[in-house]
Amino acid sequence: MITFTDAHRKRMIEEAASGVVNLQRSVRQNAITHKQWAVGELFSLNELQQRLNDTLAAYESIRAKLRHFRDVVIQSDPGFLSVGDSLKLTLSSVGTVGDEVANAIDTFAAMPRTTYADIISACDYLITNVDAPPSVWD
Repeated sequence: MITFTDAHRKRMIEEAASGVVNLQRSVRQNAITHKQWAVGELFSLNELQQRLNDTLAAYESIRAKLRHFRDVVIQSDPGFLSVGDSLKLTLSSVGTVGDEVANAIDTFAAMPRTTYADIISACDYLITNVDAPPSVWD
């Protein structure tokens, strides 16, 4: 078996950071897409609601993996903290972004989505509160 080293810890921290940023990007882009679908009534209300529910389930799967990394993996190996510090990427800053995105998702999930207007309003909430992550390509 290959020895677990700081190189592995670094990779896992970078994956978690990337996962949080990708979740942020996905939440915003999906909200824009879902709003367009609702405005144009491109799907029946039931089908659009199901698509929203499927999206929320996908977000929850990603969040569960990130929570497991934070609450179980990192807690069981103090080496992660020193690797995070050496990367100048504090695990708490990744957690802060993750928490902000998670709070926006939770608020969206609790909002009414029973009409096209409700869906548009809920999507507007996400578009307003979850900005696109910064990128060197923008």
